[in-house]
Amino acid sequence: MSKPLLIPIFYTMCIFGLSSIPGNSPVDSIISYHISPSLQNIFHIPEFGILAWLWMWVFYKNKSSFLRATLYVLIICLACGFLNELYQLIIPGRYASLSDSILNFVGILLGIAVYTSFTRIPILTRKLNKHN
Repeated sequence: MSKPLLIPIFYTMCIFGLSSIPGNSPVDSIISYHISPSLQNIFHIPEFGILAWLWMWVFYKNKSSFLRATLYVLIICLACGFLNELYQLIIPGRYASLSDSILNFVGILLGIAVYTSFTRIPILTRKLNKHN
């Protein structure tokens, strides 16, 4: 397994780890006290945007075409989002939400768009390739 592949896998594990916090736990109480529910929901966008960006990076690094990389990223990230929502059904005090799934999807699309725009700007492409 290549090292770059470990990064999005670890990040995915972190997403599921955060989803494992029961809704009535002290940690959740602290988060709920300091961050409004609306803002917590909006965090799904950057959370899944970063996930999509990381997977795009892995597939581009492995020389996948844009269409193939995008398809793989959509499948992987949508599956992660869907499974994460299902997983939350078994966590006490948590629940699955269609609005969370929609925000996950928006994040995925934005992550792909941001990665694509960065790889299409010549000076940024050179900098990204130097680090690969």
